Amino acid sequence: MVLLRTIICCIELLVFSIIAGLLGSLTGLGGGTVLVPLLTLFLGIPIAYAAGASLISTIATSSGAASAYIRDRITNVRIGMGLEIATTTGSIVGSLTANYVYTHGLAWIVYVVFGIVILTSIIPTAQRGKYEIPDPRKPDWTTRVFKLYGSYYDDALKMEVKYWGCSLVAW
Repeated sequence: MVLLRTIICCIELLVFSIIAGLLGSLTGLGGGTVLVPLLTLFLGIPIAYAAGASLISTIATSSGAASAYIRDRITNVRIGMGLEIATTTGSIVGSLTANYVYTHGLAWIVYVVFGIVILTSIIPTAQRGKYEIPDPRKPDWTTRVFKLYGSYYDDALKMEVKYWGCSLVAW
């Protein structure tokens, strides 16, 4: 009986993971925004474990994609390093905040913030879908100093696409 329940649970996880990957890639939001609610709401997995599983899968898929993009020379390593530092810092601050929230019985705040983030991420995703190439922005001083710009050849558009990274100052 225990073996059967384990097999069913593994099949459920596999199906939910496939659904999350499919919806995440179609919407551009990433599988974690789909996987965490599925694991939490339908399988009863605590959100901390669901988020941890989502992070591990994100690291695995991002690493695979990054190696392919670097091989095709369409990766700006300088921008990637800046994002890496920022996301690592955000992860540390987020985990410390989550620890404080959970130890003080304020878990509902995590659910509310997570819901707000998912809902507000729909807006830029919908806007981004209107055009193939993002609107060019004027590079700010950080873009020039740190050389956060470049170009790549887009096979689908059959043209060279130039881009400039923008800091929060430019937003």
